[in-house]
Amino acid sequence: MTDYFVYLAKSSVLMGLLYGLYHLLLRKEAFYSGNRFFLLAALVIPLFAPLLKLSMPVSENSTAATYLLDTLTISAAANTAVTSSAAEPTGLQWIKLLFWMYWGGVILTAGFFAIRIARICRFICTHYPVYHVCNTPVKMVPGSEHAFSFFGQIFLGDRISAESRHTIVKHELIHASRYHSADKLLAELVQVMFWFNPIVYLIKRELTAVNEYAADYDMISEYSPGYYRKILLRQANLETYILSNAFNQSLTLKRLIMLQKEKFHKTAKKRFFGALILAVFFITPFACSDISQEEMAKKEPSKKSADKKEVNAVEHKSDSQQKSAEQEIFNVVEQMPEFPGGSDSLRSYLAKNVKYPAEAREKVREGKVYVRFVITKTGQVGKVQLARGVSPSLNREAMHVIKNMPKWKPGKHNGDEVNVRYVVPINFSLPDNENESQ
Repeated sequence: MTDYFVYLAKSSVLMGLLYGLYHLLLRKEAFYSGNRFFLLAALVIPLFAPLLKLSMPVSENSTAATYLLDTLTISAAANTAVTSSAAEPTGLQWIKLLFWMYWGGVILTAGFFAIRIARICRFICTHYPVYHVCNTPVKMVPGSEHAFSFFGQIFLGDRISAESRHTIVKHELIHASRYHSADKLLAELVQVMFWFNPIVYLIKRELTAVNEYAADYDMISEYSPGYYRKILLRQANLETYILSNAFNQSLTLKRLIMLQKEKFHKTAKKRFFGALILAVFFITPFACSDISQEEMAKKEPSKKSADKKEVNAVEHKSDSQQKSAEQEIFNVVEQMPEFPGGSDSLRSYLAKNVKYPAEAREKVREGKVYVRFVITKTGQVGKVQLARGVSPSLNREAMHVIKNMPKWKPGKHNGDEVNVRYVVPINFSLPDNENESQ
């Protein structure tokens, strides 16, 4: 569940970055085929980039996205220990609430999408009179002033003047030949999944506009600009059929402005390729998955294997720990590891075993020590490291207790037992500050 929300967040951010590039560099350019390609890429690439597994090395000192346990406060007064109020239940409640809100939005958006599809299907299935305009079969909708198309189907209101029909059908044929309806359908499907992301709606709007600009430009190569503008104004401000390519879009003013532009401005292609280069830089971090230093070592040439063995020997790792260290380590999984007896037993274990060092007490050393460790797929505690320290004596005490924890019930992801990384904060507090959190 959490992984899916992370995926949605990454995709949304990348979508926003790509749309930002389009808005800054391409929106006002008349390079319509390039703009259409870029907008479609801004919809599709964010769906897949976070799922790629390109490797990006990361320092073991990184604390990003690691599962944080409850803070344990150790007081120097009688060496008592108090655990802070558990944050996990509240966090899980928020995640569940977000889960239901998200899927509720998906269902609602999908419902509206289904209604729009049904509306189009009703027009397609209704036996309207068929006339041939420009040697093209056109369905005439009685009592309507609308003109729209959906893939190869063209619909024309019978109230549209005879002199305008030829021009409008030509316009809709351009949409059909370039599969602009597929663009709309793709944007609607992405919108169902990312209903919460306003960028999707902006991309969908811009994609519709670009396709209209392209069709308009091709039309003025056949008709005089003045005549075509008159047709645009006549059909403006009429209700549109969502999912269709409607001749009478509300963006008429923008279309009239774009008709004045030179289609291939000398800087348009330069801007387009510049935007592509920048897009690659934006996409790369989202397509990379972090690998730790031990995973990097696994990929190093065999000539370094001796050095690796020497390091393992110095750290006194068992064979099983060496093996697990070379495998993928997760931060959050479907079924998190469990301390024997549950979270209450874990707090009791830490409270019982963590002692306030006399040296730290004498030197008035206090603060919060963060210890990072991994629960391996076999349930062993491994890779105990200092994520953030306070003083040598406090750091040693915290790490010593974590290293000597009993075996856990391993975590599972997609049905398999996996390695999971944790961070536990241990707050050492002197009597005057035992209720303070550093």
